[in-house]
Amino acid sequence: MLYDKKWLDNHQLEYTEINISRDKKYIDYLKAKGAQQTP
Repeated sequence: MLYDKKWLDNHQLEYTEINISRDKKYIDYLKAKGAQQTP
């Protein structure tokens, strides 16, 4: 199936931004969790 390249690029960018923000939240969560465990 062929997609319009411009649409695909825009969609990919959107998808990447969502993943990056999700990763940042996850990393922040892990840092907070790790900080709590440290005496």
